[in-house]
Amino acid sequence: MMTIKVNLKDDYIVIRINGTLTEIAEYYFGSHMGVETIEILDGWENENEYFKQTPIYVYRASKEDIEEFQLYENIRFRYRMEYKQGQAEDHIASCGLCRI
Repeated sequence: MMTIKVNLKDDYIVIRINGTLTEIAEYYFGSHMGVETIEILDGWENENEYFKQTPIYVYRASKEDIEEFQLYENIRFRYRMEYKQGQAEDHIASCGLCRI
């Protein structure tokens, strides 16, 4: 169960929902064109003995970014990587999630 904040153009909705990030992104970005971002407030982490990955938000890449970086997946998510044993510096990154 995740708690998400769906940011619309003029408003927002906070919801507790079951599903994967891909399913949530496909539902909100596919059917509600007014969605700007989806913030992940609670409930999803990817963690093992070496790192902890925490998603921050899901967003639609701009047309300029899609063309410049030749992106196939226009829905992306930004996440924080925290390394436990000092293998690398902690950082914030993004990656493709799905194509709508």
